[in-house]
Amino acid sequence: MQIARYDIIIKRGETYCQDAIFRDKVTKEPLDLTGLKASAEVRPSEESETLIGVIYCDVFPEDSYMQLSMPKNKTAEIEPGFYTWDMKMTDEETGNIAYEIEGNFIVKGRTTK
Repeated sequence: MQIARYDIIIKRGETYCQDAIFRDKVTKEPLDLTGLKASAEVRPSEESETLIGVIYCDVFPEDSYMQLSMPKNKTAEIEPGFYTWDMKMTDEETGNIAYEIEGNFIVKGRTTK
């Protein structure tokens, strides 16, 4: 399975919130997200053990979407720079794990003080 790529760009100290709609690649029909749990982490690189931050993933299976978010107090703790992130989806019934989305996580600094 090919992993989807999605880069996230945020401003340090601002709330990040993004809705992600999941559709079948061929039919474009909404996917059933029932029983799925998602988690996402930000790290300096794919190999790094250092955790920079956690992206909250609220799953809404009835609407085939997920809301990704990070509160402003957490984004304020991240130094401006380039990081990486990915999302792990776990089927709560079977325990199967899949990594579905990955990308750059770019934090921009504040210009106006």
